[in-house]
Amino acid sequence: MAEIAIMRAAPLDEARDQEIGTLQGSIAHDIPAAPLDEPTDEEIEWVDVKSENGVAFKYGVKKSDLEQTEDAPRAAFASRPIASGRPTPRAQLRVDWRVQGDNNWRATAGDFANHMHISQYMLRRTSSIFDWYNYQLDIITTGGWTFWFHDRSGDRYEILAIRNGHHYVKYNSSSPDIVRVSRP
Repeated sequence: MAEIAIMRAAPLDEARDQEIGTLQGSIAHDIPAAPLDEPTDEEIEWVDVKSENGVAFKYGVKKSDLEQTEDAPRAAFASRPIASGRPTPRAQLRVDWRVQGDNNWRATAGDFANHMHISQYMLRRTSSIFDWYNYQLDIITTGGWTFWFHDRSGDRYEILAIRNGHHYVKYNSSSPDIVRVSRP
């Protein structure tokens, strides 16, 4: 079994991270391949934002998933002005999510999934040569949170996962592998 360290997220300098606990879990593993049922860009409600380093990226959720009444308060939360206070990362876990050469979902370790509320992920090149973004991270969440995904280049992508289920992130990076996941 692999150990996954839970870290305070205030400083991003690894030398100053403070361990607040350790999770026991298995290494992420592939989910048996199935045909990729990927929604089109038109089927996703995208939010255009900037990364910590000022690079444009976007994240979204399928429009059909937003057609439920309990989403109204979450949508209001997502659109609130920054001056009213955005959450800050308090917990983070190191990961080794590399750009895949296939379209297989990867299951996260059991304790990671329970703590971070991300049960599966898929990190790959975007599927269209006409897409402005080169990389796409798909996640399946089991809890609504703000998440920060840190890539190997040192950039950070903040998303608001307003509901459980599939979420999509498209971005460009010189080192796109995800090395850390943070949440409030």
